[in-house]
Amino acid sequence: MRQQPVAIEKLTLRLDGPIAYRGEILAQLVADGLAGAGIHPSVALLSTVHLTVPAGGDETAEDLAQLIVSSILRELERSA
Repeated sequence: MRQQPVAIEKLTLRLDGPIAYRGEILAQLVADGLAGAGIHPSVALLSTVHLTVPAGGDETAEDLAQLIVSSILRELERSA
C-alpha cells in the first residue's frame, strides 16, 4: 500500500530553560523526526495534539526532539 502524505499545518513548541534559545533548531528536528516516522494517514486525522514532555534540562536538542517525536507518535497511536 502506498503511503499518503501527512500534513502538519502548525507545530508550536513552548520551551523553558537552556534549550529555549535553540527553538528553531528543535522545531526542525521534530519535523524531520515526524517526517521520517512513517505515520500512517489513518492515524494522523487529529486536528490538535497537546503534550507535555518533561525534560531534565541536560538534554541536547536532538535528545529532546526524539522525546517529543516519541510522545507525539504514542498519542497518535492511542487516538487511532
